[in-house]
Amino acid sequence: MQWLDRAAELATARTPPAKRPFNLGWGDEEVIAHYLANAVTVPAVRSIDLSIRPVRRGGEVVIRDVSFTSPHDLLPEETRVVRARWVTTHPEPDRVVILHAPWNDETYSTRMRFARDLLPRGIASILPQNPLYGDRSRRERSGSPVPFVSDFCLLGRGAVLEGRALARHLHEAGHHVGVSRFSMGGNIAGFVGHSSTSRWRLPPWPLPSRPAPRS
Repeated sequence: MQWLDRAAELATARTPPAKRPFNLGWGDEEVIAHYLANAVTVPAVRSIDLSIRPVRRGGEVVIRDVSFTSPHDLLPEETRVVRARWVTTHPEPDRVVILHAPWNDETYSTRMRFARDLLPRGIASILPQNPLYGDRSRRERSGSPVPFVSDFCLLGRGAVLEGRALARHLHEAGHHVGVSRFSMGGNIAGFVGHSSTSRWRLPPWPLPSRPAPRS
């Protein structure tokens, strides 16, 4: 990983100071203290009321914009509404994967490519936005969405709690639920998957069937 670390270092060095993460320091010490005190705890998974906006359809592809209130109470009020995009088909597949956003992913465009590639395999996707990013930015944002270390604590904890709540909602609605992504999104997905299965035991996710080998 040394070459990747070096590439990240060079990219950060060339980023304008105002847009660098944590460029304003540690931030809210109470938020950091709360995070450190609760980082290893696995709270109960909250239920959510999922709001679904009107459907947009192109051929067999169905896209829904959904939202719900974040279960992370410490988030700034203007960032509490979770925005997500549901990419599916008609008829609805029973398998759905939550594709968490990686670092600096403030839109759906990159993950939409993955979501569309999964549809022929009978897998729908839900793409949640991370706290403090995209449509969930602060009203008075300038430069980096996470100018303080305390913001990153809010983002990480919030994304995990939101992913767990969304996975529970989908599971209780009858879906076979998976979680995935890479980079920071993979880290979030790992916490969501581990803490969710240990609390309410998701059944094994059925894999797509493979064609029989030719003789």
